[in-house]
Amino acid sequence: MKIIDAHCHIQFPAYDKDRDDVIKRAKQADVKMIVSGVDLVTSNAAVQLAEEH
Repeated sequence: MKIIDAHCHIQFPAYDKDRDDVIKRAKQADVKMIVSGVDLVTSNAAVQLAEEH
């Protein structure tokens, strides 16, 4: 079974301290994520995260 978090905001500052760990745990559990922005800045940050990972 594939699991997709279809709406997350891991690019937000609240995740600055543990973002890499969140992404690592998701990858280990084979969970895919769709990172959603709420404005131009957070949308660009979501694209940057996608390009990095």
